Amino acid sequence: MSTATLALPRPRRLRVFEFLANVIAGMQDGLRISRRYHELAAMTDAELAGLGLTRQDIARVAIQSAD
Repeated sequence: MSTATLALPRPRRLRVFEFLANVIAGMQDGLRISRRYHELAAMTDAELAGLGLTRQDIARVAIQSAD
């Protein structure tokens, strides 16, 4: 006699919690990006140059720093 294993769907409640956890994580990422962007934007051009950056680099660096 063999046994069969059935893959049961996850309970709806768990899917809702996973969705909410993903939304919260996305919001936290957005806040980190925003903070970093504003930190860099507040710097002078000379300070940015000291980091090897220009004003055009700020958005890219802010987004990459979230990874």
